[in-house]
Amino acid sequence: MVSTWKVKGRGKYDNKTVMSSEYFIKNNCVSCGWGDPAIENQEQVIDIRTYKEKWEEMYEKYKKKWGYQGIHQLFERVKEGDFLWTRLAGVYYVAQVPDTTENLFYVDLSDDAKKYDCVVQLKNIFWKKIGTEEKVPGSISAFTKNSNAIVRVDSSEKIKATSMFSDSVLYDRPAKKIEDKNMILRFIGSYGFEDVIALWLYDKFNYVVIPSTNKTSTQKYEFVLVDGSRTNSNYSSSKRIYLQAKNGDNNLSLKDYIINHTGDEIWLVTSRGKIYDETGKLESKKIMQYMKTNDGFEKKGYNIKELVNFLFDESKNPILPEAIKVWTTFFE
Repeated sequence: MVSTWKVKGRGKYDNKTVMSSEYFIKNNCVSCGWGDPAIENQEQVIDIRTYKEKWEEMYEKYKKKWGYQGIHQLFERVKEGDFLWTRLAGVYYVAQVPDTTENLFYVDLSDDAKKYDCVVQLKNIFWKKIGTEEKVPGSISAFTKNSNAIVRVDSSEKIKATSMFSDSVLYDRPAKKIEDKNMILRFIGSYGFEDVIALWLYDKFNYVVIPSTNKTSTQKYEFVLVDGSRTNSNYSSSKRIYLQAKNGDNNLSLKDYIINHTGDEIWLVTSRGKIYDETGKLESKKIMQYMKTNDGFEKKGYNIKELVNFLFDESKNPILPEAIKVWTTFFE
């Protein structure tokens, strides 16, 4: 089955970070660095097998393991037909692997290849410019803590939605429709996920975001909201609503978020992770509302399906951002 990979496109040369993706795009290739064995033993490195032998020989004394490196993923796990994504200066590019990695393996000893940390590579990788973040699914644009130079982004998906999208934009043809609408959360990314929750909270509770609260990168909350409900001409509440949301398999725990004002609320939302209450007990829902009381918290849970239904509800369509609406077209 075809998979999709994200190549970070950053390497090291002379102890400085270099944008390897610039070399990828200009030279129709892809690399994950680690050129030293090829440079020092160039006459002996003729294929992936001999490169791996020289790599292990060189780095054994440093106790580095081949199986933990991006080059292992690139040369031994990427398959013919897989899709690759990379980014340069905020713009995303996609390519498809046209042959086996054994046939595409290439050692480039040019000065440019060395300077961009791209000596050992797969050649004949032809990149197509797609656009900035709003043009790509969240599975591609979302930040990942994985330090590897290459990461498979759809390994846990029964439906390879990112690969279907990649095929569509690379070859300018309609994407196959996806039946599982829950998959849309993998497309909209972390920022889109926050936007959807904010709009859903407004639609369901009249909660309104305070825009300035979404600009401080060090704060624990994504943003703060106020209750916009009215009784006659007066607002009904002065409470503040604090939101923490993670679009992925991140876990959240209430004990990490402290509020002191009675009546204020904390909302914890995760699309595929787990939520734990203040005692460490696992919650049964992925959307949790906690209201501060004199004795602790009152809580209520909501199914993550509510956000999915909200996205596909035609009556809500006018208030959805265009960058989110575009992903609904990929689903039946």
